[in-house]
Amino acid sequence: MQIDNKARAAKVKLLYMLILLILLLITGGIFLMSDKILLVPAVISVTLMLLFVIYVYVVRISYISALVSQDSIRFRYKVMSPFKTSNNSVKIESKKLVKTEIVKNAFGLRYDLVFYVHTPNGIAKYNPISLNGLKRGEVEKLLKAFMLIETMNKSS
Repeated sequence: MQIDNKARAAKVKLLYMLILLILLLITGGIFLMSDKILLVPAVISVTLMLLFVIYVYVVRISYISALVSQDSIRFRYKVMSPFKTSNNSVKIESKKLVKTEIVKNAFGLRYDLVFYVHTPNGIAKYNPISLNGLKRGEVEKLLKAFMLIETMNKSS
């Protein structure tokens, strides 16, 4: 099973940048157009900009490319925050997968996927991967695939 949200992630990134640009232009326009500084609109504009930036970093929508097969699980993901660029990848052998779980973070605004894998030293927990960039149906497909792999691993 393969899931890729590249088109949706590109739209989200563009929307993030446009909103920040518009808020920045409004704030700059308030200072440039008026003879005296209009304090209330400037404070509102700066506050909206800060709240938006905080929201973007808390929600952490990601571009995700996932390939789940009987042999391996491969996740490639990149956070779509405007000023953060890091490409990440996780590759796990399916037979080593112990458990997957979805964790709600940030007051239920962000859903993270966590892998638990067998290692020579015990069970390891991978860093969480934000699933906010995926549609509900895609998340359900992933969970069904993981449940199938987990049941196959328990039976063998």
